[in-house]
Amino acid sequence: MIRGLYSAAAGMLASNLQVSDIANNIANAGTNGYLMVRPVLVPFAPLFLSRLQGGSATPLAEISGGSAVGATVLDMSPGPWRHTGGALAAAINGPGFFALRTPQGVQYTRAGDFRLDAAGALVSPAGYAVLGANGVPVQVAAADRASAALAPDGAIRARGRVVGQIGVFQTPAGALTPASGGLYALAVGAAPAPVAAVRLSPGWVEGSNVDLVQQMAALLQIQQAYTSDQEAVLTANTTMGEAINQVGTVP
Repeated sequence: MIRGLYSAAAGMLASNLQVSDIANNIANAGTNGYLMVRPVLVPFAPLFLSRLQGGSATPLAEISGGSAVGATVLDMSPGPWRHTGGALAAAINGPGFFALRTPQGVQYTRAGDFRLDAAGALVSPAGYAVLGANGVPVQVAAADRASAALAPDGAIRARGRVVGQIGVFQTPAGALTPASGGLYALAVGAAPAPVAAVRLSPGWVEGSNVDLVQQMAALLQIQQAYTSDQEAVLTANTTMGEAINQVGTVP
């Protein structure tokens, strides 16, 4: 009875954490470069029941210990593209991330809606410097800024020549964690590698890969599971209360 109560309570906690992840996904459905977070459920260690007789154990049953959210993983599938026509905007064809220098250190994004600031630095909408393949912020000279445009190979061209090169980086699997605004931080000790053959689609920006219909359907399923676990907790609590009261009245 107690184990059933614990299992149902664990299910409620897991559902609550899943709802939090889904709510965050839905809130970022309009964030460029956002990667959907998926919770991964893991079971608690089961309890094995056996009958001891004559020095030997006969297995009888296995009782589940419930489930918990063991980890959250990023859905690395690309999001839909939106055409902006920006000369310095680009979507990445295939895997990889742009690197930005932020106050929290270098962070990574799939959103390529870039522009030049007043000093000629290539920056994100938030003003973070975009890094080249060499890890140095991309800078365009004053004479080249008016005609600067991104090419499919990541080169920035102006007046018929290359004046800069944007970097696209591959990160180790599972090494990224969400930061904010479609940005991702790299785990300590993980090393990004520049993509050798950069393939961009200039004039396009990748949006969020959140599937709103799928997320709403998942939210309904989780709410149903939460309600079922809640009813199980209430039933177990009522049963234990009745058992305690009956024990106290046994003649």
